[in-house]
Amino acid sequence: MGVFSRAKLHEFSVYFIVVIILLGMTRKEVHCQSMTTSDQTAKEGDAEVVITCDYSQVTTTPKEIQWDELDENGEIINAGFVNKIKKEIKRFRLNITPGKADLVMSQPMRNDSNRTFECEIQTRDGYIKRSNPSIITVYYLTLPLLSASVSDIYEGQSVTFTCSKPDGDPVPHITWYKDGQTVNTNNPRYEIANNSTESVLKIKSATKEDDGDYTCKAESDQFKGDDAKTSEGKQLIVYCM
Repeated sequence: MGVFSRAKLHEFSVYFIVVIILLGMTRKEVHCQSMTTSDQTAKEGDAEVVITCDYSQVTTTPKEIQWDELDENGEIINAGFVNKIKKEIKRFRLNITPGKADLVMSQPMRNDSNRTFECEIQTRDGYIKRSNPSIITVYYLTLPLLSASVSDIYEGQSVTFTCSKPDGDPVPHITWYKDGQTVNTNNPRYEIANNSTESVLKIKSATKEDDGDYTCKAESDQFKGDDAKTSEGKQLIVYCM
């Protein structure tokens, strides 16, 4: 009887040790399972920008899901501003699908650039897991302003158009147009000078060919084609002598 009891005790001890080891491995495995987000870019004027938090590698069911905002030092400054209970606040909302928790920001603005967020979940076994930080970059471009020294001149006179370089990220460049066509910079009567704040088009000794509507367009790597910004037009009338 004593031998049998010792055998059973040994068997139970081995079983108990194995269970403890397995539990430890399971908890370690859960603890090491990853959550990932990525940096996102948007343009001012976009309808929304979405940061996806992928927690599909965390096999235990989350008890809580939330997004936090961080400062430049990585410290939490706005904990759980959206979560499973409070899914929407101002321009932010939380969209939860299996294995993912999207932070949706509507109408991103230039002041949102460099804001940093992280996703946080609490598992049902008590673990709190946080994703890597995700930084939002919001590109923007304002409208260039065009002015002219005169609106009508006689042939042989000169006129100067000045286009203020708009605020933008990335920094834009300016292209000149006449009647919707690119100004011919090879024309010796045309002189274009650029600096950090403005672009100046000077027409020396104007002819009737210079009569028309002038505009300047601001473009950058992020704002091209239909996304570029074009100034209001300035009409030039050239009278014959």
